[in-house]
Amino acid sequence: MKPSTPVSLRRATLLALLVLAGFAVAALMSAPAMAKQKTCAEQIVDDWYDNQRVDKLYPIHCYREAIDGLPLDIKDYSDAQDAILRALAYRQANELDPGGSGLKPIAYRNTADSVISLGNPDELASGQSTNTAGPSSVPIPLIVLAGLAGLLLIAGGAGYVARRVQARRDGDPPAE
Repeated sequence: MKPSTPVSLRRATLLALLVLAGFAVAALMSAPAMAKQKTCAEQIVDDWYDNQRVDKLYPIHCYREAIDGLPLDIKDYSDAQDAILRALAYRQANELDPGGSGLKPIAYRNTADSVISLGNPDELASGQSTNTAGPSSVPIPLIVLAGLAGLLLIAGGAGYVARRVQARRDGDPPAE
């Protein structure tokens, strides 16, 4: 009986390992299915990340939620908010956003019933619209730094002149 006990123990151990391996494989396979489903706002942001425009139609409330959920760096350094607002305007007209620079301007009503316009069609057609995206203006921090540099130069010059005037009063030769 002693020789049969180790064989049956090995079989039981092997069977237990196979069952545990089966559970592990089943758990790994079901993890994607159990993953948190993305909200419609997250789907809009993912749609924008794909090609910098929203290509599908979503429920209207999702567009506002997507804008509210955008990280600050995405809001500040990309056109995500503008692209989502443009897609919202087209969605409210039950149209897909055509994307690109040749957008047809449309107006829509937001939840506060105020009309938001994406541009004047006459200005866009005649090319009179103002382009604020280019490097046509000097950044404000650069202006502030230039002003501070100017003040420091003036203060340094004033200090030099004051030192020379004081040296003349004392009768000392001016130090160079």
